[in-house]
Amino acid sequence: MHVQTTIDPEDSAILNLLSGAPQRWTSLEADAMTSVEERALQQLTGAALVERRFSVRLSLIGHPVRLDVMTTATGEYGLGEAMEPVLRRAWELWKDFYHEHSATAPEGKLRFFCEQTEPQQWQLTPEGVQAQQDAADGQTKRVLDFVQKRTAVFYGLTVRGYGRAERIEQNQQQQSPTQVEVTNMGEVSGPLSQMATMMEQFFEKLDTAKQPADDMGEKRGTRGPQRMNPNHAWRYLSMVQAWTEVQRQNKGKPQRQRESKQSFARKQGISVRDLDAMLAWYRKYQKQDCFPDDPQTLTRDQLDELFA
Repeated sequence: MHVQTTIDPEDSAILNLLSGAPQRWTSLEADAMTSVEERALQQLTGAALVERRFSVRLSLIGHPVRLDVMTTATGEYGLGEAMEPVLRRAWELWKDFYHEHSATAPEGKLRFFCEQTEPQQWQLTPEGVQAQQDAADGQTKRVLDFVQKRTAVFYGLTVRGYGRAERIEQNQQQQSPTQVEVTNMGEVSGPLSQMATMMEQFFEKLDTAKQPADDMGEKRGTRGPQRMNPNHAWRYLSMVQAWTEVQRQNKGKPQRQRESKQSFARKQGISVRDLDAMLAWYRKYQKQDCFPDDPQTLTRDQLDELFA
């Protein structure tokens, strides 16, 4: 008896989007997508097979000047990387107003408004072009395993990607949204939600610490973690954790079947020198008893506390 295999809706959406993805920048009708398609697109972007271009309007509610921003990002760290200069510019523009008015705002803090503008675009990365061809040649399982991080080969894989801010413009508000009228943090979703959350958390942190914006970099001390951007610290830790998992999987395997450091680094989109630097970073603080012996046991919350 023939048994029909039903493909998972998310897998189907990934393959459909991948097959139709353009190789040059093309307009993307993200608002017309279903929730499953949105999730599939986020996974293709996180796997650095698709590169996205976001245009947004950022406002601090009550302030007369807004930021019109265009960013390009792919991979798991791309959006955070692209937002770094945006956060710096926003802090320079709004910090005085934020300090002055936060105490009298509802719940003791001001709100940000994030609005999607045009263009919204997408295109395949070079790796995405190859994945599109692989899927067309019948290697759909391999493509899906990579995107969904299935099987031991791709388990724990982190695709760093890249991001950049292509435009950051200050413009006068024609009509500034008010605190009462709109607090849309809960209404936006996907990458827009991530941008909004980054903005809110960044301002709350600097407002509490009353630190200059250049503290996003490192502040060297004699002992203990340097003051590093928590997103950078998390990137380092994620890479160390992923390599640790590969080493565990390598144990007991014949030499020819073990994944090399060169192969691992290539998959992550970094150099072996980068990986060695990340491993040295971890060992440094491990020797100072700041980090545990097993990097897999260190959580994001614990890391954020160390680098707060």
